[in-house]
Amino acid sequence: MAADAFNERLQRLGLTRAQWFDLKEYLLGLQLGMKDPAPAGLEDHPVVKLAQEYRSTGNRARLDEAAQQLAGGKNAWLILMKA
Repeated sequence: MAADAFNERLQRLGLTRAQWFDLKEYLLGLQLGMKDPAPAGLEDHPVVKLAQEYRSTGNRARLDEAAQQLAGGKNAWLILMKA
């Protein structure tokens, strides 16, 4: 059942499994203070846009919102770290 939910999330986000994991690593890196560029080909994705807002403004709520959109839950950071 969990795999079905993940596949539905991928479809809603318009991502492949590999892209999802690339975004996950990107967000976790930002959380740790890294300044890596967005994954290639995903620069216009809504999750990346929120992350870019965080990078330009320092507003942590934008990074948290990006994580929630990607992970799809209240415990977004935990979900991303465990995935």
